[in-house]
Amino acid sequence: MRLLRGSWLLAGLGIFLLWLATTAVLSWRSPIQPRATLPGTRSSYEVRLLAFSPDGRTLALTDERTRSLHLWDVASGQERFSIPVEEYIPPEITHNPKPVWNTPQEVAFSPDSQLLALRVKDTLTLWAVQTGQQRDSIPGRIGNHAFSPDGRLLAGWVSPAEQLKLWEVSSGREVATLPARNEPRWGWRGFRFSPSGKMIALAGRENGVTLWKVDDRKETARLQGNFDVLEFSPSGDLLALGDSDVIRLYDAGTGVEVAALGAGPGEVKVLTFAPGGRRLASVNDDKSGWREGTLRLWDIPARREEAVVPLACHFGGDLAFGSGGEVLAWNPAVVNEEAVLWSIKHLPPRELYRGGGQNGSSHHRPKTRRGLALTPDSRLAVAAPAGGKQATADGPLPAQGAARIDLDVEGGKQATADGPLPGWLDWLFGPRREKSRDELCVLNVASGEIGPPFGDASDWLLSPDGKMVATHPYEGSVELWDVTCPPLSFARAALLGLFPPLFALALWRWWTSRRRTDPRPASVPTPPTSEP
Repeated sequence: MRLLRGSWLLAGLGIFLLWLATTAVLSWRSPIQPRATLPGTRSSYEVRLLAFSPDGRTLALTDERTRSLHLWDVASGQERFSIPVEEYIPPEITHNPKPVWNTPQEVAFSPDSQLLALRVKDTLTLWAVQTGQQRDSIPGRIGNHAFSPDGRLLAGWVSPAEQLKLWEVSSGREVATLPARNEPRWGWRGFRFSPSGKMIALAGRENGVTLWKVDDRKETARLQGNFDVLEFSPSGDLLALGDSDVIRLYDAGTGVEVAALGAGPGEVKVLTFAPGGRRLASVNDDKSGWREGTLRLWDIPARREEAVVPLACHFGGDLAFGSGGEVLAWNPAVVNEEAVLWSIKHLPPRELYRGGGQNGSSHHRPKTRRGLALTPDSRLAVAAPAGGKQATADGPLPAQGAARIDLDVEGGKQATADGPLPGWLDWLFGPRREKSRDELCVLNVASGEIGPPFGDASDWLLSPDGKMVATHPYEGSVELWDVTCPPLSFARAALLGLFPPLFALALWRWWTSRRRTDPRPASVPTPPTSEP
């Protein structure tokens, strides 16, 4: 009996050790390896990421050493072709005694990812992405170029004529010129296509916003006001404009004002519609103090304010809805302000994540240094923590006492939705990373789970399909990372780690029961031999 009890104790100890070892293997946070490293891109400042193509298969970057734009195939990690883009700027313009070679800061891909629009010197050129052949060239100093949503037209701002021109992509011929109505130089505020591509809104400092029908090339309305922000609704029937501290809603077809929403003190900096167009989010600068602003949510059919959230905002930024309008991401325009992710399925908004800010730096944040980026399905978010914090998946707003979990990227520690790991478990199951000051991480939006750090947040882009992240560290080559397979959390690893011990227990029980039930051959006594 004592021997049987000892065998059970040994079996239990062995099963526990097997579970522990299996869980450790599953949850081991070894450094994530990049899917591909682009050769010849190792540089501190000369190489710059520009954009992914809409299908996520092509990455565009510039290299000031070669004075060229390079297109890379994301799947293979091989360069497709390069385009010389050098442009000499004389010293009398730059006030620099040395010659300055300018490189493009923006490119435009067609919606089908087959064409690339790029300004080379004083010519706007069109290139076939797959073959690298130049399709067409349009003379003129053209900037801020963009394709229409259907890809039929290409729009660009022409300087110094201060006009917006439209070209037909298939033939390259000019089809329309939209004058800026005697706007002074640098007076125009930009243009925006409607989601259907049938309307275009042209904003200026002196003459407000002008609405044009693309097919008819006719002006339909002129909206007077000092508009800094404009946004079409997803259906294209409404146009929201930020007029100082008021949000004005217009019928995009007729130009008739349908509503005016008071956004409070300060100027409206950002506007964005939720999918479906029934909700509008706005950010304004209250001007009551440095970096103080407000996020507001508006019910469009009811024309009323739904929620107000204090927000650090001084130079604007970007707002983006996700998950059918259930989450909202904020990216500030300067690097010393934090990116924020909210859940707005139930009001008031619940903060899910906050981070990405760098103390002491008020420089402008380019598109390649965002604090937060959502995948198209909004299940995952790529974030640049830099000491960021995460609210638990079931916690209320941090201002109301929500539990918060610190993400210590520099120390290489891991924070999950289950809470901080104890010391001995953190030593056993925590990540084994070298210290890095500025890294990225993958955030599970539903569970609030943060994966291990990877890459470098100094210069990075998320592909439009949400599968790849391109990073360019200060002292390293451009790397491509697959973010579709996040690592297991400790709880999931512990659950999956039960299967091998249970299988081993079943196997041991079967073996012991077989030993007890197998009949042993009985010994047959040898009959005595009789001596004669």
